[in-house]
Amino acid sequence: MSVCTGMFFLYKAGILKNHSVTTYWRALPEIIGDDSVTVIEERIVKSGNIWTSGGVSSGIDLMLEFINEIAGKSLAGQVQLMFEYFPTHTLYSSASDVHCLPRYPTETSDSNRTLPSYIQRFFANAEPTKLP
Repeated sequence: MSVCTGMFFLYKAGILKNHSVTTYWRALPEIIGDDSVTVIEERIVKSGNIWTSGGVSSGIDLMLEFINEIAGKSLAGQVQLMFEYFPTHTLYSSASDVHCLPRYPTETSDSNRTLPSYIQRFFANAEPTKLP
C-alpha cells in the first residue's frame, strides 16, 4: 500500500511492475509513459495485492477501504465514526485554481497543467455549498 508519492518507493523497488497504480495528481506525469506500470487517474487503485492512492487525504479513503476488505463494512464504519471522517460537500476550489498553484518540482511550464479525470469529474458533478 502507498499513499501519495510514496508510490515511488514501491516503483523504485520494482514492486509495481505489471500493476496499475495512482499517485498524487501533480506527480502523475513522472510515471505516465512507463510501460512497466499502468497509470490510472483515480483516487484509489487496487491492483492485486498492490493498493495505491492519490494525495495525502485519499490515504484515509484507502485505509477505510482496506479495513472494509479485511474486516468488513461494519468495522470500517466504526473506524470512520471514530475518525469523524465525513467530508463536507463544501467546494472551496474550482478547476481554474490549478493555474494558481506554485510550480511542482518536475513541472517545466505552468501552461501544461491538466487535472486528472477523477478530479475533473468531481468539479463537473459538484455544487458549491456553504457550511451552516
